[in-house]
Amino acid sequence: MGNLARLYLAQGRYSEAETFFRQAIEQRKHLLGKIHPSTGAILGELGWLYVQQGRYVEAETLLTQALSIQRQAFSEYHRNVSMSLGNLASLYVLQARYAEAEKLYKQANAIDKAIFDENHVNIATGLQNLAWLYLQQKRYVQAEPLLKQAQAIYRRTLGNNYPGIGNNFRDLAILYLDQSHYGEAITALQQSLRVEEHNLEANLLIGNETQKRDYLATVTETTYIAISFHLASAPNNANAARLALTAILQRKGRILDVLTDNLNRLRQNLTPADQTLLDNLANTRTQLATLYYGELGKLTPEQYRDRITQLQQQSTQLEADLNNRSAEFRTENQPITLEAVQKQIPADAALVELVSYKPFNPKAKPADRFGKPRYAAYILSPQGTIQAVDLGDAAAIDLQAEAFRQALRSRDSRVKAIARQLDAKLMQPIRAKLGNTHNLLISPTVS
Repeated sequence: MGNLARLYLAQGRYSEAETFFRQAIEQRKHLLGKIHPSTGAILGELGWLYVQQGRYVEAETLLTQALSIQRQAFSEYHRNVSMSLGNLASLYVLQARYAEAEKLYKQANAIDKAIFDENHVNIATGLQNLAWLYLQQKRYVQAEPLLKQAQAIYRRTLGNNYPGIGNNFRDLAILYLDQSHYGEAITALQQSLRVEEHNLEANLLIGNETQKRDYLATVTETTYIAISFHLASAPNNANAARLALTAILQRKGRILDVLTDNLNRLRQNLTPADQTLLDNLANTRTQLATLYYGELGKLTPEQYRDRITQLQQQSTQLEADLNNRSAEFRTENQPITLEAVQKQIPADAALVELVSYKPFNPKAKPADRFGKPRYAAYILSPQGTIQAVDLGDAAAIDLQAEAFRQALRSRDSRVKAIARQLDAKLMQPIRAKLGNTHNLLISPTVS
């Protein structure tokens, strides 16, 4: 039950995770006792789930209980104690209780250094946590080297596609954005999006639509950051525009894959032999995802790296076999690039990508960094030129769209006036960017 709860937590399936965490807690209390370290550990994990949901009061109660149990069960220098300290510290960061958080993070890191090798993933996690705290306090000189140290350990121990590396690059991007170091920010965001895209490919092969949507929701923030960076900080930066539009296309493509049940549709168009290859590929990618999110477990770093390498080679070979045997798979497996999309746009047309995003403010407190949803439009020409415009508050546009819909249904005599109001908000800003282009390929928002 605990393992299922952890899986659901990693996938963003919070309701299911909470149910299994609670059942696991009750069983452990019954079998092991209320102050057993295993009971304390699962209490802490439920507390961390509440942190993810913003339920800070409930989270602090559980995380404090978990820390107390671990301290009673073990000496101060034990992994369970350092983990409990780190989780409680992370909650304090989100509450802007920075002095308390720094004290706990440093205690946790001292414990980890005493019990783990310097290249252990837990050392990297501790460094990244402390860097995250410094990032909130604008202590960039201290944060940047810690993030780079953590990244180096992650790469040596867990490989280049470990999800924590994506988070690490995202934190580096925020650090650079807040200092207006836009070149470094773009590079870091590109790497963060690359890692996320790699893990989306593995994690969206199984589960129903709701489960896949929940997982997609766990990686939306990096896309929001890329869009906000371009629109608010670097509107004339061509690289920032390419980064934002690429992120939009890739994420929208993943959502459409989920909505159309892309894997089953593809399977139906394959021969039985190719279906077996596709199933083997799905199983291999699932094993990779399990390793990435389960971290080392009982494996040594060397065993973990060897297993990752083996599965990656197996996945690459299966992809190559399917590419050679199936035109359908070859088409579906093509990576989304601006160049590939650009080639599909007729010479007299333009692609209009509509997107909903939450504006990101790197200078705000952690809980307030993402604002209310807004709409934006990205316009791609056949020549590759990218233009973009922020369309305004999403809720206000939604109300106007609904009013237009209702007017059409009821044959309201004011329908033209209502349509013009919506047009002024939604399409006029886009038309201003089109020049003499009148044929539009409009890609609506998907969610």
